[in-house]
Amino acid sequence: MDNKAYIELLQKNYDKVVNGLSWTVDKRIILMLASHYSAAGKTFCFTSFDEIVKEIKSQTSWFSTLRTSSSLLYGVAMLLDGKKEPQQAVTELIENEEILKQAKFKRSVYSYISALFLTDDPKQKQTHAESARKLYTAIRKHHPFLTSYEDMPYSVLLSEEDENLEHRAQTMNRYYTELRKHHFVLGNQLQWLSQILTFPSADYVEKMVPYVVQIRDDKDGTASKLPVKTKIFSTKEQNDVVIAEINGKIKKYIALAEG
Repeated sequence: MDNKAYIELLQKNYDKVVNGLSWTVDKRIILMLASHYSAAGKTFCFTSFDEIVKEIKSQTSWFSTLRTSSSLLYGVAMLLDGKKEPQQAVTELIENEEILKQAKFKRSVYSYISALFLTDDPKQKQTHAESARKLYTAIRKHHPFLTSYEDMPYSVLLSEEDENLEHRAQTMNRYYTELRKHHFVLGNQLQWLSQILTFPSADYVEKMVPYVVQIRDDKDGTASKLPVKTKIFSTKEQNDVVIAEINGKIKKYIALAEG
């Protein structure tokens, strides 16, 4: 889908969400829904979406965390929409959240988000939840004051495979430490970034930090800008590095593509 088609679909979905939910809903939620369906190349269907919302309300009490937060209610409905039959989808979500609670995770907005990522294999759900708790505990050893409910979803997402969870937590901490050396601000956002960087591998990848730094610098308008007519060469050994000849001097740069 090209940019023009995406923008047209986004506007179409935005209008459909507004018509279905009315202007009383927070605009950020409307944008979230419209963007999600558009990015997936789908047209928002209020009927199927509303079936999930109604099923959530049917299976929960007035004071359920799922219902007291409109952003959570609509966000969960959005992610469940079209995946399974509404009753089954909501039932499994609630059961998954209970399994996470049994693994000593506290109930919160984030426990329901985390429940969306628990394995579909019924025989492995408890094991997965316990692994998630082990990873969460390992992360907390490195950052006891930063680690909280917000880290639950990543703990679940990154713990399904049977591996050394302590090693992954150490890799996260190394990314965190290395990025701090490049003046990234310490805090929750940096911790989440360090967790995201372990999605491709639990092992530390040397080129990841300079890659992230260059993206940051590019966003800030401080990326390397080469003079006109600069000669640029690629390398066979490493396709993510380019060599530039500037005024007779050779310099190496990490290659990033726009788009």
